[in-house]
Amino acid sequence: MPNMRLSPKVIKLILFIFCFSLIGWRIIFVPLYNSEGGRNFIRGDHFSEINTHSALQYFYDHGFNVSKWLPVHNYESGKADTQYDIYTHYPALPDILAGFYAKILDTTNPQWLRIFPMLISVGWFFLIFHMLSRMLPDKKAAFLSAAIIVLSNYFLAWADNLHKHMYEEVLKWLFVYGLYLYYQRNRPVWLLGVLCLVYIAAANVSMEPILFLAVVVVGFSIIYSRNIFTRETIVLGLAAVAGFGLHFYQNILLFGSFQAALKDMTDAVALRTVGQAADTHNELKRTLNWQDYAIIPLKWLNRIERYFLIPGFALLLLSYLGLRKLKVEDKQMFRIVLVLLLAGLSWSVAMSQHFLVHVFTTRNIGLFYGFIVGYGLVAYWPLLQKAWQEKNRLHQGFHVLFIGYVAFMALSQQVWDLYIKYGFGYTWLVK
Repeated sequence: MPNMRLSPKVIKLILFIFCFSLIGWRIIFVPLYNSEGGRNFIRGDHFSEINTHSALQYFYDHGFNVSKWLPVHNYESGKADTQYDIYTHYPALPDILAGFYAKILDTTNPQWLRIFPMLISVGWFFLIFHMLSRMLPDKKAAFLSAAIIVLSNYFLAWADNLHKHMYEEVLKWLFVYGLYLYYQRNRPVWLLGVLCLVYIAAANVSMEPILFLAVVVVGFSIIYSRNIFTRETIVLGLAAVAGFGLHFYQNILLFGSFQAALKDMTDAVALRTVGQAADTHNELKRTLNWQDYAIIPLKWLNRIERYFLIPGFALLLLSYLGLRKLKVEDKQMFRIVLVLLLAGLSWSVAMSQHFLVHVFTTRNIGLFYGFIVGYGLVAYWPLLQKAWQEKNRLHQGFHVLFIGYVAFMALSQQVWDLYIKYGFGYTWLVK
């Protein structure tokens, strides 16, 4: 009989067709407004996207200079009495890009504007496969990881996002791969310059990548140079400062003074770290207490199942098995993956209030997840086979429960929720 096994290229093509058919379907049929949760909670940042839509409408109507290129919230075209606000606490690049998209297509319709982030996500799709294949020694594990990532909510529900979420993840993947190539290729200066530009862009997309990439830069410096203070950490640190400085300069122009802009930013930092009970923007309406910090690990484990095919509690076992396998095969890559884990967790430690109230911050674990989940599954397979070969009933029982748990969570949280209910079945199940 002929060999019916599909090649990786064919599988990748099938995955590509499925992923972007689903993304395209959601663009057409799942609206930004009144989507009954289709673009909210774990399936998108509905609140921020509406703000971005407000900003792009303002840019479309009035240009960029009036608001100092900062996003305008609560604005609606055609309503002269709109009480709008200029938002200063987060970088403005996603809103500016959305404004450019509106100018290019001569429309403020979100469905048409989603074409641009979707096209960027096409590049992200192939970057994930290429990057994992180049960096991980086990190519089967790398392909499996990439397939799981692109089939997960982490990628699918956010690939057409108009706000920051798709951009920040793309730039994090791109930066990590670029930094890896930089060290592997004897540190060319031109590539360090490119990394600076990526860092500056990431810092103007969101605050979250600033901390994530800082951990990555320091971690790589320790791995490759055994030193924290190196040319790379200094230059890229300055790039981070320059990136944040661009946004801060916009705020100075808006407020009219350095002192006023500084107070606005320090108030925002205080809110997002420990919370402020009196602040009307504090979703918790109180400051954080020790119970809030103690529950962060559980929040991580519970939330992972919302964004990835394999849930958090299963990831604990698979991460252990995968890291153990990776440590034997490539100690340097083992250390890199640990750095990605620390980078992914850093926001929840530094900006705990923001992490606790925003479920989407769980997506910061995406790079670590992508590097380790396939390795964990490859390392798990021999244990599964061994249990049946040795007819060990206790081990067999554990594997049945483990696989059943993983399958149930994948089917309920990803396949049913995203692929069907808020995907291809949206028009008749929800709408």
